[in-house]
Amino acid sequence: MFLRCGPGHQIDVASADYGRLSKTVCKHSATTNTACRSPNALEVVKKRCQGSEACSVPATNNVFGDPCGGTYKYLQLTYSCKASCCTTCSLAFPATPPFGGTVHSMADTITKDDASTFVKLTYTGRDRVTMVGPNSKGVLGHESNVPVYQYTAVFSDKQSISVRCDEAVGIQKQCREFAETFCRALGRVPWYARSGATGLDLRPGDYSVKGCNAWAAGSTLGMCVGVGKTLEARGHLEELMMHEGAHATLDNALQKDGAWRCAQDKDQNFISTYARDFSSREDVAESVVSWYAWRFSSGRVDSAIIAKIASAIPARLELLTSLLTSPTLREEMAARARDRKTERQSGVTERPEIGRAHV
Repeated sequence: MFLRCGPGHQIDVASADYGRLSKTVCKHSATTNTACRSPNALEVVKKRCQGSEACSVPATNNVFGDPCGGTYKYLQLTYSCKASCCTTCSLAFPATPPFGGTVHSMADTITKDDASTFVKLTYTGRDRVTMVGPNSKGVLGHESNVPVYQYTAVFSDKQSISVRCDEAVGIQKQCREFAETFCRALGRVPWYARSGATGLDLRPGDYSVKGCNAWAAGSTLGMCVGVGKTLEARGHLEELMMHEGAHATLDNALQKDGAWRCAQDKDQNFISTYARDFSSREDVAESVVSWYAWRFSSGRVDSAIIAKIASAIPARLELLTSLLTSPTLREEMAARARDRKTERQSGVTERPEIGRAHV
């Protein structure tokens, strides 16, 4: 017999009987004894299943003993699924996150020497569009009628994105160089953390310009080019691309999912103060970067950093491992990416929430 509860729930066994108490249940010719009951059936089932998300209990004499020889026996039990964590409790955990933000803290999670799936960039002309960027007060918002150079970036895993470079960045040749650099970095990010991205917007400015940073607006990633170049020089550009790519790809799948909320409750901590302070929009992206460092780059990321990751968010690490190695989830992400690309090409004008990296 197989017992199963959903993610975030545990089996709670109420009763169990092995033997025969009825002639009509599991009908058989050898049913004359209907007062046959194993004295330890409940204990055996609880030992195998209590508190688990799923378990298997063979209905055999080898497991329960033989309470009545010659009688055909069966296992009958009742159980419920109880929440193993709180999905509505406060996220004001007492623990202190180990990092301020993951983008700056985990150099070498992905490096410029790693392979990139970026193949080519094709210039498609000029246009005037609406773009996200910092205004005169340093606040990210939408700006209309921005003159841009446009490109299409193609990746070897069949992803393609539109790249728009504000003409204030420089001449077309300079825009192309920036676009190729940033697309090559994006191509080093694993597909499951960037497949939802359909666009990359490049704006002028660096850290000296108030509000200049990096952001994700729906499926469009964006950054001030000076910020991107600074992060490239520091060895953090790929981590930034993973963070923003996760916004575009994984936020909708995980942020409001009960399993993610359960993992948060089990961990009783956040990976960074940035994830803690903006838990409703930044926890997934911050956690994905640290998960990748922990799972795939532990040989080159400082061991003390890896230990902090493992200690702070073990439940999220386990959940991300199960999800991001699941072919089913990858298919779902691909479908969402196709839908977003269709929306962008059809001229959907909805203005999505803007999230920004802690950089």
